[in-house]
Amino acid sequence: MKVLIYDKNLEDLQHLCTLIQNLPIDISIHMASSFHQGADFFHANTYEVIFIDFIENEGKKLLAEILKKKKNQRIITISKAFECSESLGCDYCLEHY
Repeated sequence: MKVLIYDKNLEDLQHLCTLIQNLPIDISIHMASSFHQGADFFHANTYEVIFIDFIENEGKKLLAEILKKKKNQRIITISKAFECSESLGCDYCLEHY
C-alpha cells in the first residue's frame, strides 16, 4: 500500500508516520510538509490513501488540488481542530465517496 501524509507540523507528521508504519501491513509512506512537496508527490505517484492536515491554507489548497485532479482519491482529513474539511458537510463525503 502506498500512502501520502501531509502535515505542516513536522512533529505531528513524524508521529502519524510512526503510527502507520507500526500497522501489520506492507506500506510505503511519502511524507510532505509543504503544499509544493505534497503536490509533487501526488502528481508523480498513485496513492491508495492520502492523509491531509487541512486546517491551514496549504492543507486546504492541497486537498482542493488533489480533488480537482482525481475526484475519487481516498483522502482522510486530519486536524487537531473540530472542523469539517468538506464545505458541504461530512455527510456529503459519505454519500459521494
